[in-house]
Amino acid sequence: MGGRGNRQEDTKERLLFCAERIFAQKGLDGARVDEIAAEAKVNKRMIYHYYQSKENLYTEVLKYNFGKIYALGEKVFDSAASPLDNLCIIIREYFYFLANNENFVRLLSWENLYGSKQAGRLLPGYLKNAMPGLRKIFKDGVSQGQIRPDVDVNQLIISIHGLCLVYLTRRELLYSLWREDMVSPVRLEERLKHIINLVLHGVAVSISE
Repeated sequence: MGGRGNRQEDTKERLLFCAERIFAQKGLDGARVDEIAAEAKVNKRMIYHYYQSKENLYTEVLKYNFGKIYALGEKVFDSAASPLDNLCIIIREYFYFLANNENFVRLLSWENLYGSKQAGRLLPGYLKNAMPGLRKIFKDGVSQGQIRPDVDVNQLIISIHGLCLVYLTRRELLYSLWREDMVSPVRLEERLKHIINLVLHGVAVSISE
């Protein structure tokens, strides 16, 4: 039973990996079950066996990635670090998660085109679980005199997401302007430092006041 269970998990993981790449290229509507099955080297009946439909498989791909982001956020919190240091750590980890997961960035673009129907159902649950940790950072930051008390955490999350995501979704356009590889290690680090500086100037008492 253990061997069979491992094979099933391997098959499901391979399906998710292949489906992610094809959904990222073609979106939910453009992707075909036959193509995903061929890429994963499985009979397409296995997709329906595990996921019942193409839509469910797509949802699982999103859930898998949102779950990785949530787990990453849980892992990087440092109880010994200052609130501002923790905020910088979170921004760095999120930025590089997106930079290293091009397929997920493309999936977010497809979701935006289709009105975020799937992501809109999934994200509230992940955000609800993540918010207590984020709010604690800000509560501690305010009490320690590091963070302005008027900072809107929800607005800050939107700003950080936008500052990170737009750069990566517009990399080709930016290349046409400056003829540089915008996702080279040097350019990514430059962008990250710029984002962190903007955020800190917006929220930190010692910098903004």
